[in-house]
Amino acid sequence: YDSVQYLPLNEVYVRALYYLFNTMLLTLLVFHVYWWILIYSMILRQLKNRGKVGEDIRS
Repeated sequence: YDSVQYLPLNEVYVRALYYLFNTMLLTLLVFHVYWWILIYSMILRQLKNRGKVGEDIRS
């Protein structure tokens, strides 16, 4: 069997990249949850209005 490759986290540069990548992934997860909530609320609003155009919240 081949040995499993791993990141040598004792090196400063590799550790910085590891934490940077994980931070970006968590940020992407937060954005996905935020957009999902917005889309879900729009769908619920359309279902409440029974497909009619509701009030315009832009102005």
